[in-house]
Amino acid sequence: MAFRKARANDLRDLARFTNKQRISIEKNESFKDAIRLLEDNQHVYLDEAGKPDVSLWGYTITQLPVIITAIPRHTFPAVRQLTLRISMAFAADWRGWEKMQDPARRLNLDVLLLGTNKDESRCLTSYHLDRHQVQPVAAGSQVKVPPAEVHPLYHVQFSSGKTYKVDEAADLNLGTSGNLFLDPPRLLHYPMDLILGVDFILSNYLPIAWNALQRDGSYANLCRKYQTAFLKPYIHAIAQHWNLPRDADCWGAKKAIWPNLL
Repeated sequence: MAFRKARANDLRDLARFTNKQRISIEKNESFKDAIRLLEDNQHVYLDEAGKPDVSLWGYTITQLPVIITAIPRHTFPAVRQLTLRISMAFAADWRGWEKMQDPARRLNLDVLLLGTNKDESRCLTSYHLDRHQVQPVAAGSQVKVPPAEVHPLYHVQFSSGKTYKVDEAADLNLGTSGNLFLDPPRLLHYPMDLILGVDFILSNYLPIAWNALQRDGSYANLCRKYQTAFLKPYIHAIAQHWNLPRDADCWGAKKAIWPNLL
């Protein structure tokens, strides 16, 4: 399918651009698999119930490594080395591309930051961007169970209850070192695929490389394409709250996106 091949080529372009800044992502096996499956006309992605759905595209990325060359200011403890790992599960309906509808069906972007202290001890933190999946009460039921705390449809959680469960935390005694892990708050955030996710991470952790990429017109066009597909419908959906002029087919999900709106 031409649409999926175009998305595979966009991932190749992302790797080509980051390579210019000595950020290598194309050697990661899950990244290579993402491109291969997008180009495989025989491969059919699975929906939320695990059933094949020919309208879906996406990928699963596992621990894509990025070395942070300059430790951000105010980092505590004062680590001597910092790396991050990007993992992502993403799926979307290709028929909704660049339309004013929800841009994703499934989205989970995990960022794990790993630090090495001067005494060689280790530390970590994490955050993730989720698309909230509302579960029915029982199989076949249309009644939805509201979450215990507010859940914007797309939200970021920092150092949530998942952090201490990762393999890298096994020997760190996080429960007795003054840490506190909990799920709330879930902070409102726009949806991101891998291209927007990598751009977001570079802008925060490798600003010199990011600024250099921003000056590359081809890289800017790649990001602009995905901002149109993901950010535009999201922002227009929120703007409905104030009855601003909008597209006739605008995604009507302002309360799901931002539950606090009154």
